[in-house]
Amino acid sequence: MRRITKTIGIDIYTFDELPEAVKELFRLVAEVRDNAQAPYSNYHVGCAVVAKNGKIFKGANVERCSYTQTTHAEQNAVDSVIATLGPIGIAAVAVAGAPASKKISFDSPPLLPPVEKRIKNVGDVCPACGHCLQIIAENCFKETGEYDPNVTLWDYHNGEFFCTTIGEALPMSFLPQHLGVNYAKR
Repeated sequence: MRRITKTIGIDIYTFDELPEAVKELFRLVAEVRDNAQAPYSNYHVGCAVVAKNGKIFKGANVERCSYTQTTHAEQNAVDSVIATLGPIGIAAVAVAGAPASKKISFDSPPLLPPVEKRIKNVGDVCPACGHCLQIIAENCFKETGEYDPNVTLWDYHNGEFFCTTIGEALPMSFLPQHLGVNYAKR
């Protein structure tokens, strides 16, 4: 028997440490999160996706009473990229979610949580779900169509920001290339 292991890494930031472009993404995320339609879970999620050409697309979660037809915020934003630009690939994703009663605003720096509630390990973060990670991964490709595992994923959780890559977050992704499909050639 052989065993292969992978360590998952995340970088943790305060708001002040974020690059200005990422701060702006999170402001857009907070804005679109307010448009979420989530009467069943009361969990509002906002997402901003940067396409390879630099254009930004937003999405919010939209729940349906049948539950299975609910649209996730990340799915909504990625699908908006494709609907508008076609299969161009994405460069970065930013997400923030919380109960509807919790207002998220990045107009002023969020207060850091008490030390005991800060992110200490990967299990403390609240990333995109597996469904959304799959959607993101399928659209992380270079101009050649080759998978780009280095696309950045930014997330906000309880006063802190973290960044990882799609390759770190979904290390065993099932990709269009596995089916012989190259979106860049479409």
